[in-house]
Amino acid sequence: MDAQVIVEYGCEDGMVTVYGAKSEEGWLFWRHVGTADLDDNDEVGSSPRSWAGPKTANLSEAVGKNWIFYNPVSIHPDFLPWFRQAYDAEWAQLPVETRLQRKDSRRSWQELLWSP
Repeated sequence: MDAQVIVEYGCEDGMVTVYGAKSEEGWLFWRHVGTADLDDNDEVGSSPRSWAGPKTANLSEAVGKNWIFYNPVSIHPDFLPWFRQAYDAEWAQLPVETRLQRKDSRRSWQELLWSP
């Protein structure tokens, strides 16, 4: 059961990587969250903080909440359809004010999800 990166997203302070592994029973997913400590000179410190979430068969649980507010880095090609549908569903539920505030991250997700 080899782990594959399913999605990576983040911000200036850290990165979320969701891993997946296919087994006979189906896919198992888990999340790794890494944050960087900054020292007084705004440089990454020597001890990044990180944690990993539990394994789950539910990709939505592994991705977590508010993921559409972060900047995407990569998506496993086999999971593009899932992320396209999930992104559209999450975006449709946001209030107009929030959509206006998040237009930069929306642009990044759109480029990653729908670019050839």
